[in-house]
Amino acid sequence: MRRIVPEATYKHRRERLSPAESERTERLARVVAMAENVWQDQDQARRFLTTPHPEIGGKTPLDAALTELGARQAEEVMALILYGLAA
Repeated sequence: MRRIVPEATYKHRRERLSPAESERTERLARVVAMAENVWQDQDQARRFLTTPHPEIGGKTPLDAALTELGARQAEEVMALILYGLAA
């Protein structure tokens, strides 16, 4: 959670996230939702999301999703898997 919203912010519970925090939250939610859709199993989706992948520079999909480019790369890998094109 601290990678999305700084701990101090989380503890003081601001009413709104900053634009950057909102963007990171949206990207992570998008990548997690796609993984759950691809695998139809939360444990398998979690395993994919937390395992480094060579197609995204050896980063985990969750780490990659902290940037827009990384999120797109993780989504591309999942699309290839979903459509049986290997990744």
